[in-house]
Amino acid sequence: RRRLLEGVCEWQRRRVIRPLQRTLRPLARISTILNEAPLLIVLLWTSWYWCVGPRRTIRGIWLVPLCEILNSQLKQYFRHPRPGWIAKYPVKLRQWSAEYSFPSSDMQLVASGCSFLFGDDHPESVALVIFIVGINRLFAGAHYIHDVLAGTVVGLVLTEVYVLFDIYGNFIDPCLRHFRFGLIILSLPICAMQWYLHAQAGAYIDPKEWEEKANRGRRKKYALNCREAHLKQFTGMYGLFVFLVYFMPLESHALPLPTTNFEFYVRVLIGQPLVVTGFLVIMILSPPRPASIMHLGRALRFGSVPFTVFCLAPSIFGYLC
Repeated sequence: RRRLLEGVCEWQRRRVIRPLQRTLRPLARISTILNEAPLLIVLLWTSWYWCVGPRRTIRGIWLVPLCEILNSQLKQYFRHPRPGWIAKYPVKLRQWSAEYSFPSSDMQLVASGCSFLFGDDHPESVALVIFIVGINRLFAGAHYIHDVLAGTVVGLVLTEVYVLFDIYGNFIDPCLRHFRFGLIILSLPICAMQWYLHAQAGAYIDPKEWEEKANRGRRKKYALNCREAHLKQFTGMYGLFVFLVYFMPLESHALPLPTTNFEFYVRVLIGQPLVVTGFLVIMILSPPRPASIMHLGRALRFGSVPFTVFCLAPSIFGYLC
């Protein structure tokens, strides 16, 4: 089975990804923007809360940490290398990442977020966005076709389950109303699974070839520490989850929609830079060592997003408008 998978991956590098990188090379700058799909999805959620559907955002934004934490655990379980890490029939790695390849976290976030926000009314738009981001992940040398397809399916299925069982209405909303810390308690099995996978990963040593190939052509060399990268992915998303628990308003207290064009543009043109600035400031100020402080800084960095979106930005909007 492993040889079959290696053969499929080799064929994709030789027959799909390399020709795609040659064909789409003139669009490399656009690809650089699309490589920030997670950031774009977060900004989509924030804009939706401020300007389009605040109640829908409150119900669905929990899918972001759920998607990313599930993705981190799946990647740690499968430990599948990215196309740009393999020396045989090499492809160019246009985006550095120390996380494993299967399934694609970008595709999970895009499929989940877009399908929840506007999938019912505009399914063709969701399909178009998924297609564009999927092609870009192949072009970036970051994923294989099966990574992209699996990430899409996991994102769509997770959203369907979330909506079908009304996770927000049956679990999240009652806790927000009566006992917010209950959500932290409910998340403890997820934390236990993460620490189990992290401990298990210590027994594996990834081939040195992966790090050498990933760093080929780069002036600054990076250590390819997949175990540490996935712990960072978890701590960042768990920080986002904890801050959502603390700062998330109830649906009845959602921010009212803008009533004038001026108010709409204030929310978009001031709110979005505010979210990004807070995120970047904490990132710059967070020390890389010791590891405990680094992970705390990462949790605070992602946690700054719900604080800005639900507390700081609405206060500024109210003052200006």
